[in-house]
Amino acid sequence: MLRQLGYKLSDLSPAENDFILADYKSSFHILGTIKLNVCLQGLIVNHTFTVAKQLIDKCIIGADFLKCSGANLDFISDVVYFYDGLVALPLLSGSAVQKFSSCCT
Repeated sequence: MLRQLGYKLSDLSPAENDFILADYKSSFHILGTIKLNVCLQGLIVNHTFTVAKQLIDKCIIGADFLKCSGANLDFISDVVYFYDGLVALPLLSGSAVQKFSSCCT
């Protein structure tokens, strides 16, 4: 996905760790970090993302982003709220994930 956004590996900053634990038994190789602007329904948010090698999904929103944005996941309504309800987005799956990832710059 890094290349799809117009960035190169040389644009990454060094990460604190070389690997990150995924599910208590699997790990991902970390390539580095990068600051990106993310558009959440017109609200531009800058966040430092960790870039991992060979992910199955194009983008995984981590606990750090969910926490700093005050995310509130409503699984009954399939909506995630950010910034005290300022932004409400449907929980993503399938092709919706690609639409979200295309608005990162």
